[in-house]
Amino acid sequence: MAISATPEAAAPLFGDYVNYIINGRLAEIYDAKETIYIESISAAVKEGLITPQQDMCPWVFTPRISDIMRLAEIFKSNGFNVLMMWSFDNPTWRSYVTEQQKIDSKIVNDTGLVPAPYNCVITN
Repeated sequence: MAISATPEAAAPLFGDYVNYIINGRLAEIYDAKETIYIESISAAVKEGLITPQQDMCPWVFTPRISDIMRLAEIFKSNGFNVLMMWSFDNPTWRSYVTEQQKIDSKIVNDTGLVPAPYNCVITN
């Protein structure tokens, strides 16, 4: 599942982005089973439209690290175990990065797989 505040702009990119991570090259092998247009990602989680499910890991893209932090708290309070990813060299946000977060983000970057126990990724 890929989630964006601007799905009309992001829809063509989600497949390429996910496939690039998994295959190391751009290829279109994943198709969305469903497209949900929502007013607000946080409202959709709070209302139960997006819930933790086995074998599904929402990927949420947002342009700001502050939004990553805010959305992570909302997802966590609704039962998700969230992996937050951004450029960890960002001087403003460097102090918020944990060693485990670095390790798990490297696994995603190297393998394209989200390590257990995460069931949601929020990135920019």
